[in-house]
Parts: sequence; C-alpha cells; structure tokens
Amino acid sequence: MSDTWSYVIGAAVTAGGLLFNQWRSDRRESRRLSDERRREVERWDRDRERERELWRREDKLRWLDRRQEVYKALLHAFEPWVSDVRSWSAVGLPHSTMDQDQAHKRYLEQRTFDFQESMAHVGSVLAEVALIGSDGVRTCAQGLMAQLFAVEMFRSGDVPPPEGQKHPIVEEVDRRYDRLLKRVRHDIAVASLADADAVVEPVRSTTFTPSDLAHGRNQSPTGTAG
Repeated sequence: MSDTWSYVIGAAVTAGGLLFNQWRSDRRESRRLSDERRREVERWDRDRERERELWRREDKLRWLDRRQEVYKALLHAFEPWVSDVRSWSAVGLPHSTMDQDQAHKRYLEQRTFDFQESMAHVGSVLAEVALIGSDGVRTCAQGLMAQLFAVEMFRSGDVPPPEGQKHPIVEEVDRRYDRLLKRVRHDIAVASLADADAVVEPVRSTTFTPSDLAHGRNQSPTGTAG
C-alpha cells in the first residue's frame, strides 16, 4: 500500500514539476513576444516620427522657398518707385554742368516710371505678403508704401524738389527701404535678429503738402512738425 502511495505521490510531483516548468516556459515566451511587440511598436513609432520630421522639414523648405519668391517680388515691385524718388530728389542737389531747372527737365525727359502702374503692382504683391509673409515684413512694406505716397503728394504735377541737401521725406524713404531689406533678410535667415531692427514703427498717415516742400519746412518724414 505504501509503495502504491509513493508511486502516486511521485507521479503527482513529477507531473506538477512538468506543469510548473511548462508554465514558466510559457511565461518566458509570453514576455519575449510582448517585448518583441513593444520593440516593434517603438521602432514603428520612431520611423513614423522620422517621416513626420522629414515632412516638416520639406514643408518648411517649401514654405521658405515660397516666402523668398514673394519677398523677391516685393522688393522688385518697390525698386522702380524707390529708384524714381531718388532720381527726382537728386535733381535738387548741386550740379556742376546744369542748373536745377535743366536737371529737372532732363529727369522728366528720361523718366519711365508710372505711378499708377507701380502702385497697382506693389498692392498686388502686398496681398500675397499678407497671406504668407511675417508681420514684421508686412508692417515695414506698408510703412514704405505710405512714405512713397507722401512723396507723390509733394511732387504732384511734376514739382521739382527743393535745392540743397536731400529732403527728409526722401531720407525717410531710404530708411524705410533699408528696414524692409533687413526684415526680409531676417525672415529668410540671411541676417540675425540683432541685425534687424528690434522695433517696427506703426504706419502713420502723412500730411505733407507741396507748399511744405517748396518752402523747405522742417517737418519730420512721418508728417508731424519737427
């Protein structure tokens, strides 16, 4: 009888050991499969993140390329207007070979600038800048356009500039054009933030009149009394 129980107990212990070993083996296999799935998910997440980062970089480059195109078009639109204002202003500077009347007549004969055409061109490009340009570039461009309008108010009817040094209203055109260039360079990472002006002045209305220019009144280029 005792041998029978010993046999039964031994068989039970053996079976229990086999079951326990199988359970441990199953657990190890389950952990291994779980670890593999986790590593696979992590690997998939890393791949997806790399893809997303690549897409973000490509989108950023496309966006930057588009901005560069719009900014280039903006500067190209302003250039004839600014150039004509500078040529007009130079008429008032001392000339060694001709007086001011002769210089102004020559300027009008050689002039190819069309105010209405240039204004329409700048306006259309500004509409694109409003969509994808930065606030700084848009504000600088609006400020420059306002100052160019002020010059047009002065020289309405082909009025010559006053004789002597460059008038403050034209100096302000130069200053605002330079500021726009700095902002554009900063936006496309050609210049650092420190190289660009830290403060952008709000656009203010200009109230110059042709008589102010003719008499050379000492007024600031933004239209307030100096």
